[in-house]
Amino acid sequence: MMPPVLHGQSVTLRPVESADLEPLRGWYNAPETFRYMGRDEPLTAKAQADWHTRTRDDQSVLTWAVTRSVDGTLIGSITLRNLDDTARRGELGVLLGIPGSGFGSDAVRTVLAHAFGDLDLQCVSLEVRGDNRRAITAYMRAGFRPEGVLRRRLFKAGEVHDLYAMSILREEFEAENQDF
Repeated sequence: MMPPVLHGQSVTLRPVESADLEPLRGWYNAPETFRYMGRDEPLTAKAQADWHTRTRDDQSVLTWAVTRSVDGTLIGSITLRNLDDTARRGELGVLLGIPGSGFGSDAVRTVLAHAFGDLDLQCVSLEVRGDNRRAITAYMRAGFRPEGVLRRRLFKAGEVHDLYAMSILREEFEAENQDF
């Protein structure tokens, strides 16, 4: 499904274009990012192109390119999936090429405002590798709360890792973001 253009304080979220795929794949496959991703093998150009085609036609997935509002520079992507869940719950995925910049927090808040407002979701959840402290801290700052530990759920590079399940409810988001 084609997502609408959304405007945050410092980011603009727009539909992912074919020209975005190569830089996004580069960030996904970068060692400091890839270690936290669920795939065993690096993302290939073909697999990424297939994903892009598939998700454009999937009514349960919205994927945005995250760009800097000031100059339109691509800095990552953000996805809401599982939008056909009968409990009105979506799942969040974030990929940023510039971690620690504050752009990710703005992108997450912007997507959450859309999810709880326009899409009428009740809950947005995510799973994050237990040793990805930077991401866990950022999600908690955005209002996500821990739900539990999915023990030994991810096998990566010869090791088994825990995943942390986190979520934010509509009323929690609204209470903390009355200006959205």
